[in-house]
Amino acid sequence: MARSSEYKKTDRLAPFRPRISRFRGHKDSVYCCCVDRELHPGQASYLITGSRDNTIKVWNSGTGACMSTMGGHNGSVLCLKHEPGFLVSGSSDTTARIWYPSQRGNGSLYEPGPVLRGHKAGVLSVAFDAKYIVTASRDTTLRVWVRATGELLHIYDTHSASVNACSLHNGIVASGAGDGSLHLWSAATGETCQTISGPRCGIASLVLTPQWLLTGSSDSAIRFWNTETGVCLATFRAHEKLVRTIAYEAARKLLVSGGWDRKTRLWDVEPLLDSLDEETPANPHMTLELGVQQARVFDVCLDTTRVISACEDNTLWITDYGGQGLATHIFA
Repeated sequence: MARSSEYKKTDRLAPFRPRISRFRGHKDSVYCCCVDRELHPGQASYLITGSRDNTIKVWNSGTGACMSTMGGHNGSVLCLKHEPGFLVSGSSDTTARIWYPSQRGNGSLYEPGPVLRGHKAGVLSVAFDAKYIVTASRDTTLRVWVRATGELLHIYDTHSASVNACSLHNGIVASGAGDGSLHLWSAATGETCQTISGPRCGIASLVLTPQWLLTGSSDSAIRFWNTETGVCLATFRAHEKLVRTIAYEAARKLLVSGGWDRKTRLWDVEPLLDSLDEETPANPHMTLELGVQQARVFDVCLDTTRVISACEDNTLWITDYGGQGLATHIFA
């Protein structure tokens, strides 16, 4: 594990340098990442990554050691979604795979479960809740599967371009495509609830929250949408190029974005949220810009004290504020 201390700070930062670690081990681009805090309760959390080298790796987040490597996909691992005891991966081999914590004691931290087959092109995004798994594909469709059995429930085929991102909340799926189309629809029935019209720029990433839909797009912007009316509430320029990935934490009103401009940015969106009812909402504060990556950022995630970036240079970058915190009003 190599470490670097390069970072760019704004005037909202406390004057200290966070610890920046670089996890190496994949043989090609790292496309996706997530945090597993409960694989072994009481121990350090794990980071899970998927790569163009067709593998999934599990890392000790404290030491950077690779604890397990899982094969199974015959193509790039493009997306991951995790909750305690359950992991789903999507691949360019057109399948999604379910993984469970291993009980075999053979050194592997996860073992394979059902394989979800049927897409005609790569699976670009996955989402799930207690009942359903949703997969979004380059074949322009989304598929809804019964989580308990892996059975296909239905196919959503309203998009006409590659479906790059999906999110699921309270039984409603949000899906965004490369032609700029955005839909909200029922996971249970497949019926469209809302079609959102906006700038015809490709949707690369999205997050559905109880209040809003957040999108990142090819025009470098992040947008907040009203899910009931389909109205765009706020737009701000987040990167110099495509906004490849976003992650949002509602409790702390924090947004992390990663772009093809090789930047990871952390935003305090409280000023924006407090002014959404105004004619011109306030811009969010860019609390931190990480300029350490030397390659495009494909995925980001956020936990209590860390910002994590999966990058095209085969590595995972972790910016850790530890006990010092990134100002107590940001990382509590």
